[in-house]
Parts: sequence; C-alpha cells; structure tokens
Amino acid sequence: MPFDLIIAQCQTLHPQAQMAFYSMFYEQVFQRSYALLKNAEHAEEIMQDTLLKMLQNISSFKGDETSMQKLLNKIAINQSIDVIRKRRNIIFIETESFPEVEEQQQDIENDEKLIETALQHLNTLPDGYRMVIVLRIFEEMPFDEIGKKLNITASTARSQYIRGLQKLKTEMKGII
Repeated sequence: MPFDLIIAQCQTLHPQAQMAFYSMFYEQVFQRSYALLKNAEHAEEIMQDTLLKMLQNISSFKGDETSMQKLLNKIAINQSIDVIRKRRNIIFIETESFPEVEEQQQDIENDEKLIETALQHLNTLPDGYRMVIVLRIFEEMPFDEIGKKLNITASTARSQYIRGLQKLKTEMKGII
C-alpha cells in the first residue's frame, strides 16, 4: 500500500491502514529507543506511545515517508531521554581543555559482524557516553544540538563522544 494512501486511510481511522503504518515504522522507532535505553520493555512502550501519538495527530502531518520516519525517531529519542532522566542522574564529565581529536571513519558497511559487535559493546558504555554517541552517529546531530537536548555544553558533548569512542575502541581492540 503506498504511503500517501496509508496516511489518508489512517486519517479516517481505517484499521488495516493503521496496522500498515505500524508495520512500516515500528522496528526503526524501537531500535532508536532501545539504543538509548538498553531496556526492551521501555523501548517497546516508547515505540507504542510514539506511534499512537502520531496516529492520533496524523491529520496534521504533511510530508513524505522519510520526513515521517525522522519525526517518529525524534519523538522516540526525546521520550527515551526523558525516561533516562527520570530513571537516574546521568553523569557527564565537564572538561575545559580536552584535546581536539579528529573523528576517524572506517569503512565498515560490508562487515555486519563488526557492526553487530560494535553495537553490543556500545550497550556496555555508561549512559552519558552511549547517549552522545547514539545521537551523534545515528541521528547525525551536531554537538551543540546534543548539548541542548541533554542540558550540557557542546564541549562536554564532544568530550563524551570522543571518550566514548576511545572506550569503545579499547573494548574492541582484539576484534578490529
């Protein structure tokens, strides 16, 4: 079923269209939330809340499938951050003079095993590191936006990102 038709039928509360909408987006929304929370139950709850909110307000949506995905991911990320804030205090280490480190990108697109291992190790990082890395890499947010979203400075976000990547590299040393 084409995206435009799904949206039009969701506006009239058509059950099959709502299920098609759910099927189209649930997995990626869940993954975004799970990457931050590391808790399948909370991630599933946020995914369901996110999709339900969107279905309830579908008549105000104007856009294509890509913009819908971005909007759903943004809602899920914001809700996940709220859950983390309520669950516990996250420690961000403020550093004034952290040396600038250039981000190095590796060509790992074809190595699914390495990507899976990296994601497993990412889940072992402290919340502060993991959240900044997920927002920077998966959501492609600039450090100033990450800082605003997490109520920290952009330099702290950058520092957490660099330290998190260094810790991830250390943990994966024998694998790469």
